[in-house]
Amino acid sequence: MAFSMSGGGASHPQINVTPLIDVLLTLIVMFMLVVGDGSGIWGEGADSSASNGSSV
Repeated sequence: MAFSMSGGGASHPQINVTPLIDVLLTLIVMFMLVVGDGSGIWGEGADSSASNGSSV
């Protein structure tokens, strides 16, 4: 196993990084899809009412 017993102190649990990376990659992909389709905050859908000539 990957436990180090040198020093005689209490062993601390190691965090498993693989699920954390999976979650972060999923969030990044979801963010890219939302922003990329034009309906996001910075997409073209934010000012679509001003571009079609409608007045408020």
